[in-house]
Amino acid sequence: MRDYHLAGRVVGSRFVFVAEGGEVGNELWRTDGTAAGTGLLADINAGPSGSNPTFLSVHDGWLYLAADDGIHGSELWRTDGTAAGTALLGDINPGPNGSNAKFLSTHDRWLYFLADDGIHGEELWRTDGTAAGTGLVADAFPGAEGSSPQLLGFVGDRILFAANDGVLGQEPRAWSPDGGLELLGDLVTDGGTGSDVKSAILGGHVYFTAPTSPNGRVFDLWQTDGTSAGTTRAWDTPIGSGRVTPFEAVGGALVFVAASTRGLQRWVPGEASPEVIYEIAQPGYTVFREPDRFYYQHTAGESPYRVWVVSDGTKAGSSTVAYQMGYSELAWVSGPRVYRLVGRDASLVSGDVSIHVGLGGGLRGQASWNDRDYLLVFNQSFYDRLELWVTDGTRAGTFSIP
Repeated sequence: MRDYHLAGRVVGSRFVFVAEGGEVGNELWRTDGTAAGTGLLADINAGPSGSNPTFLSVHDGWLYLAADDGIHGSELWRTDGTAAGTALLGDINPGPNGSNAKFLSTHDRWLYFLADDGIHGEELWRTDGTAAGTGLVADAFPGAEGSSPQLLGFVGDRILFAANDGVLGQEPRAWSPDGGLELLGDLVTDGGTGSDVKSAILGGHVYFTAPTSPNGRVFDLWQTDGTSAGTTRAWDTPIGSGRVTPFEAVGGALVFVAASTRGLQRWVPGEASPEVIYEIAQPGYTVFREPDRFYYQHTAGESPYRVWVVSDGTKAGSSTVAYQMGYSELAWVSGPRVYRLVGRDASLVSGDVSIHVGLGGGLRGQASWNDRDYLLVFNQSFYDRLELWVTDGTRAGTFSIP
């Protein structure tokens, strides 16, 4: 599952999140939902600079992240939610520059990520959670420049990604333990697919977009089973022109919007054409995903207002959640709860819940755990303070953790 604008993750019986706390800078904090069980998890970079943890991803009971301890640069760390269990996984690029590990993704027993070891440039890496089991997957562009790969998905034991080999440009490739690195196709001659590739996994295939010409704005829809022979166009005609977003696999179908079509479309593999399931004036973007639905935001025609839509991939299950306009600004959606910034002095409101945050304040992050929402609130009324609030959706069940 992909999460967007989420500042924390659940690890075991704790919610681990990123926050700035006084003199420690941006670091990892943890809470069990009580004041006594809330505090700094680890001061990875001692002092006010902070380690600035990013790309949080849970894998096999551990939280993995990129952090800078002030010595090794930004490298891959992991934690089990305790101070003793928080450590640097590996110094991939020795020295202060770091490997800049990013875009963490899990599959089977492996965690995949991009990193630059200072020798191969930015390439695809993976780890099994040990230093010995952390290594380069494939050097798609030999040399220090790197191939700047973009992970597309997984089919069996094959890892699919777009990478620039310095000759064909950015094109889809597959790597497997037995077969090594394989080009899936030179889909766009004289330039490659570019970096604006959208992908999704559905029914044992990876579906992805690729421009019809180098740097083009008209996109084809492709499908692959992880082999060059099984990489083909899904349609005979382009998917559309302009930005393609969202591009999600949900409800047994691909759901997407292309700028030229202006409608949330649903396509089931094997069908001749997609079905419009929700009318949209302009493309927007996916805000975040849940296992069986996604939340999407777009603008309403020529107006400056934005519309939030939830979709499970069907026409009946696609609807407007809320409108974001003026001072009634929607801040977040969490399952049945919708949080809005309301009033000129701004309060975060959902049903009976009201949290005063002040003009310019708002919601910095959210996670749900044990039927409660954990809200990282930026409170402009109290000297730009970041606060942790817990709510079960009732006024009595809403409180801040000092």
